Amino acid sequence: MRLCPDASLNSTDDVLGLKYWLASAWDYMAMGNFPYPSGYILNGHGQLPAYPVRVACSLGLHHYTPSSAQLLEGMAQAAGVYYNYSGSLSCLNWNQGANSDSDEDADFWGYQ
Repeated sequence: MRLCPDASLNSTDDVLGLKYWLASAWDYMAMGNFPYPSGYILNGHGQLPAYPVRVACSLGLHHYTPSSAQLLEGMAQAAGVYYNYSGSLSCLNWNQGANSDSDEDADFWGYQ
């Protein structure tokens, strides 16, 4: 998994944070799983591809019996469909959302 240097996993809490960060990518891609490219779920800061969940599943998650390393890499690539929607990031930071507006939106989920 290509984590950024400032996003290293130093504790079990960090690993739990990574788990929730990966799950959030799937949550947001499912909410924006339209049959056309859309910037709705990214607050207009970029676009997810048409059917982003299908795209995410096609990136290394199609193996029936992957090793743990293959599964983790596939999950990272899948999460990159959302978190690296621009394709310009060389690493992923589990401490950050897709963009600053998405980070702010995430704060409000607890109020629902």
